[in-house]
Amino acid sequence: MDFKQPPENTGKEHENEGSARRFKNGLVAELWTKDGPFWESVSDMRARWGIDVQPQLAPGDGRRIGDLVFPRSAPEYISGEFSDFLTRWIQDLRYIKDKNVPPQFEDAADWNAFISACVLYDPLEESLIDFAKYGDSLAVHAPYTGEPSNEAAKRPLTAAAPIRRLPSEADLRQVQFWLFARILDEIKRDPGLLRSDTNEVIESILQTNFDLRFEYFKRMRELPRQWYIEVAAGITKTQVGNTFDKIVGARKQQGEGGAPKRDALIALQCAILYDDHNGRDPEDPRRKKWTYEKLAKKFGLPSARSAKAYVQEGRERHAKKPRPEE
Repeated sequence: MDFKQPPENTGKEHENEGSARRFKNGLVAELWTKDGPFWESVSDMRARWGIDVQPQLAPGDGRRIGDLVFPRSAPEYISGEFSDFLTRWIQDLRYIKDKNVPPQFEDAADWNAFISACVLYDPLEESLIDFAKYGDSLAVHAPYTGEPSNEAAKRPLTAAAPIRRLPSEADLRQVQFWLFARILDEIKRDPGLLRSDTNEVIESILQTNFDLRFEYFKRMRELPRQWYIEVAAGITKTQVGNTFDKIVGARKQQGEGGAPKRDALIALQCAILYDDHNGRDPEDPRRKKWTYEKLAKKFGLPSARSAKAYVQEGRERHAKKPRPEE
């Protein structure tokens, strides 16, 4: 059984899929090379759950609900233990998602399904791109080349929507959990604090424990923050656009702009096909099965020269993959 592929949609409404696809492909590149923060998160979950990883493309006959897949050790659906198992399984998947998926991509895929497949299976080297499509939403955007796209036009800032710089919910929860743990320590030392309202207890402790207060605000200040556009009453589409252009311009000044990097997974797949799965073409034995021209056509790259660059980058990434004995 293969992964179910959603229908291809090449309409202009999906022309901006490139960054989301490149990000999701990059996660599979980490998984295959066993290198990077996403791989570390997956590896940790595999170890804690005692997962016996199988190299395969699809869930096959494995346990699943929809596209969410489970290890073979999962309890039977009708058992009393399954509800507790499912809660813990999804909590761990969400933890990986919160730690590795930026807010702008939260709705780009069914991340629980995708990450569950990453935890249970190693992708086959000939099918890395297909593996990365698991958990795609039903509408798949048009193919992209990984080459530079049209830059957003900069306009003079007039009336604009307000900008907020906020930490992610996952990072904020970590600081809050740390604070709650310290508050509990203070209450254990002085149970009399419980006579007051909860908010008053927290405020009192922060006012009297200067070291705790200093550390709490220090952690809050150091949280990484992203820009958000606030769309409140009276804000127009033009004002939102003006604000967006301001953010884009600021990021380019900070060196965050420029041409997007090549898709790591396409680079790996090109190198693997060209170097390791490149026998004679069945239709023309005089030629290799994979040429730069054929790779460019298969992956929507602009030219054979571009495909050659992808192969070269893929070789460098391939070389970093640990050997089996490692």
